[in-house]
Amino acid sequence: MKLNTKVNLLSTLLTSIILIGSFTGIYFLYKELAITTEVEQLQQRSNELVTAVSSLPSAEGIETIFRAYIPTHGAIILRDTQGTNILRLQMTSESIDIVTNKSTHYTLKTIAEIPHITMEMPLIWPTQEVFTAKLIQPLPTLTENLQRLQIILVLITLIALLPIYFASQLL
Repeated sequence: MKLNTKVNLLSTLLTSIILIGSFTGIYFLYKELAITTEVEQLQQRSNELVTAVSSLPSAEGIETIFRAYIPTHGAIILRDTQGTNILRLQMTSESIDIVTNKSTHYTLKTIAEIPHITMEMPLIWPTQEVFTAKLIQPLPTLTENLQRLQIILVLITLIALLPIYFASQLL
């Protein structure tokens, strides 16, 4: 193999390693930021729900309040201190319930290739009883956006490598 060919292959290989490393970092950074944004929005929704329920004088019509705060295509599950379901509202036809990790702020689990975030928080009922409200939100757009980003980054890598390879051929 000629020295010129070795230099061409080496420069193309190093450039591709740099591009792949950079784009892998971009991909995982975007994924983490997108999940963090969704978690913050679900946390805000949870806080608003807790505030709305705890300010009610009675439990009459409380299901309407819960319906207003159901995450898109998600669910709200209300449990008493013994773990018995008191109320279950969901926007999907299939029953979803994710076991939450008590040591973390939220739980991320993939069901049928769609990531779901879940968080639980204590809720004071108008009768001063303490319940646990679990909010579950699927993230189908996150999966779609990550797939699009992956395709875009692969295409950019290929498009960037072609001129580099051909330019090294001219030397």
